[in-house]
Amino acid sequence: MTKMFFSTDINMDALDIVKYYKARFQIEYLYRDAKQFTGLEHCQARSGNKLYFHFNTCLTSVSLCKILLRDDVDKSLQMPLSISDMKTEFRNRNMIYRIFSMYGFDHTLKKINQKDSIEYKIYRNLLNFGKIAA
Repeated sequence: MTKMFFSTDINMDALDIVKYYKARFQIEYLYRDAKQFTGLEHCQARSGNKLYFHFNTCLTSVSLCKILLRDDVDKSLQMPLSISDMKTEFRNRNMIYRIFSMYGFDHTLKKINQKDSIEYKIYRNLLNFGKIAA
């Protein structure tokens, strides 16, 4: 498949054009996810500082989620990175933490953190509850 990229700068190197094109799409995905999942367009502030803080918070949270997803996803599965799934997992994690703390359980038990234990598998199933099946 042949792809053609164009630029108005006739002195620009072809590899730079491809690099900027890829970066542009990453920026578009960042804004799309921020609009859909972090309320980028839902700020009612009028002050420049408050708007600046809101926009940076939304965009930073999407970037952090993508970093966490990239490090957490099994590389062999080739799953798409889903901010919606990340929000669901954080909600589940918060709910589990609240339940554990209400009943005095320690959520940092070794059994939960050992990847080959049945408790770890149950904990991961609870964290994945409600995620979109791919």
